[in-house]
Amino acid sequence: MRAGSIVACEMILQELKARASHWNAKKRRRNIDVKPGDKKLEATYSHPKCRPLSDSDLKKAREQQLEEMEDRSYGCIVLSSKDKSEQSQQPTCVLLIKPRKASKGYAFPKGHPNPGEKIEDCACRETREETGVRPSGHLQNAYAERGYSIISRLHGDKWKRHAAYPDESKRPILVVHKIVRLYFAWCSNLSESQLQPNPEAHEVVWVPLQEAKQKLRFQEDKDMLREVLHTAEVQTKLGSFQWKIPKEYQKESADDSKQDVDHCREDSDFDDPDKLVTSGTLDFYLW
Repeated sequence: MRAGSIVACEMILQELKARASHWNAKKRRRNIDVKPGDKKLEATYSHPKCRPLSDSDLKKAREQQLEEMEDRSYGCIVLSSKDKSEQSQQPTCVLLIKPRKASKGYAFPKGHPNPGEKIEDCACRETREETGVRPSGHLQNAYAERGYSIISRLHGDKWKRHAAYPDESKRPILVVHKIVRLYFAWCSNLSESQLQPNPEAHEVVWVPLQEAKQKLRFQEDKDMLREVLHTAEVQTKLGSFQWKIPKEYQKESADDSKQDVDHCREDSDFDDPDKLVTSGTLDFYLW
């Protein structure tokens, strides 16, 4: 009887240790910030490379105890000239798309890498698939990267691999830490006939570089365009083409320093964030 009691106690102790280990792992995944005296653990939902959630979204994420994941996309900032020759003409245009799910504004083509695919190959492939334009070349070390945290449904690429697919009612809503990298690329032949939107792009356009700042919807895209154009390798390449950068991209203006309060929900198909539901455990997708 005594031996049985000892065995029972050992089993209970092992169970408690297992639960403690599970909880500690969950805290690490959910990025829990525990402060002395706190009666309730609150997730920070932060990522070192991402713009944080807005206060309202952070509140909703905590209330709904949403899971979080990191999501990376790669694309290209493609410049070209209205003249078919790369020489002696200014790069007056930049390639933009209007995402089919976006109600306003334009963005750069981008997407997710296939298994085993190099990120630069992904950037060029996604550009070609979303626009019909095949870049003449790109610079491997000339890129800009930005991140932002948003509330969004699980992206379609990953949703198709989820156990609940295709039941849209079970498609998880998450805090997504989105990181985008855009490479500088160029096209030697600017032709409207090249433009072939795919199902993800409502419209594909060559936009005069001077107008790009007004066309782009999000501040992150505006910042990346300016950063890429200012890199030494791009300056050298533009010089070899005898292309010049418009003055507005050579210095920051007061308007450029403003933060865009419109939070990107490019992959979301829900309109009422107040109706968010707990997504459940998604260990496979957690970073």
